[in-house]
Amino acid sequence: MIKEEIKLVLGDEITFFNGTPNLAKHLSEVLEENNLKEIQEGIVEFIDYNNLENKKERFYKILKEENF
Repeated sequence: MIKEEIKLVLGDEITFFNGTPNLAKHLSEVLEENNLKEIQEGIVEFIDYNNLENKKERFYKILKEENF
């Protein structure tokens, strides 16, 4: 979410690790193992250990933009 801001500070030589694809694959496997992939209803809730409102707003904005 802040990759570009980090690059501004540290330069283009920085390498980022993105574990999201593996996390998404694992989540898909867990949902399938528990017969939960077909459920179409639910609630998405953002919980952050320091409960910063701006992080919560950014999370929901991205979620809405990506049409999850």
